[in-house]
Amino acid sequence: MITINLLPVDLRPIKRTPLPHIVSLAVLAATVVGLGAAFLSGQSKIGAEQEKCDQKKAEYSQLKEIVAEHNAAEKKKNEFKERFLTVKEILKDRVIWSEQLSKLAALTPENIWYKQLRVTEKPFQEMKIKKDSKGKPVINKDTLKPETELVPGKRTVLEVSGYSKPDDKGHDYIYELISQAGSDPGFSRRFEVTTMPKIERTKVGDKIISSFTQDFTVHKFEEGESGAEGEGEA
Repeated sequence: MITINLLPVDLRPIKRTPLPHIVSLAVLAATVVGLGAAFLSGQSKIGAEQEKCDQKKAEYSQLKEIVAEHNAAEKKKNEFKERFLTVKEILKDRVIWSEQLSKLAALTPENIWYKQLRVTEKPFQEMKIKKDSKGKPVINKDTLKPETELVPGKRTVLEVSGYSKPDDKGHDYIYELISQAGSDPGFSRRFEVTTMPKIERTKVGDKIISSFTQDFTVHKFEEGESGAEGEGEA
């Protein structure tokens, strides 16, 4: 059967092509696919960055443990150092009195008897370089040399007191004791005669007896010296 359209041309319906709709749908589909690909790519990058972040956290955690171990080791090191210095200071000041008193007995002349031996502190004045408020030496304008001053202090001494029987010529053996003590390397290294003896003579019957007191300054070992008693003796 043949269909004839009797409507005028201007009233006839316009036949539209579906191509623009197809193109639009294609563009939309391409856009969706692109967005999906971008999303997946973004998720992949986020996952990679998250993995890196987790690795960094693990490394940081290990680093914190290492730092904590290092700090603990450093603390122990400082504690051991403090203990070592304390022990060193004790050993530096240590005197083996049994050995030193045995030396003193061996150095004592036969005509001397001891009444008392004691370790005590006594005041003394020491000549030191004068310093200003900044701790620098004060220079004398005339001599251009550092000025000195007497500074009061205390020192540890071994105080030895006893009696001496002079010989027929009135010679006191106290000075012989001082001479022998000063010439002995082991004893003089630790004890030094820095003052003259105090001597008083009294008559007992028909004999003259000298009562004396002699101070020996007790020295500390200087840095680098050995603390062994008796070292340096023949």
